[in-house]
Amino acid sequence: MELILCNHIDPNGGDIQEGTKIFKMLCDNWNTEETISVSFRGLGAVSSSFINIAFIGLLERYSFNEIKSKLRFVDTMKLHNDLIRSRFEYERKQYDNE
Repeated sequence: MELILCNHIDPNGGDIQEGTKIFKMLCDNWNTEETISVSFRGLGAVSSSFINIAFIGLLERYSFNEIKSKLRFVDTMKLHNDLIRSRFEYERKQYDNE
């Protein structure tokens, strides 16, 4: 499955409502056997709130390893990669300490 974010959120960066929408779409498609590719094609900067809601919230339902094997981020820029990586690293440490 390919989820092209710019088809579902404002291309100037997602907000909390749009993050919730993407999170729900991911959860609704999680139990399929196919990998979910999330495309950032056409997007500039996105907010950390959007990343937290759309992707980091998955840690409440799935392990980091499950997320890592199921999700692929494609068509990203360095700023997307850095934000996603830093948010997952921080939150993963929080969950590991619980």
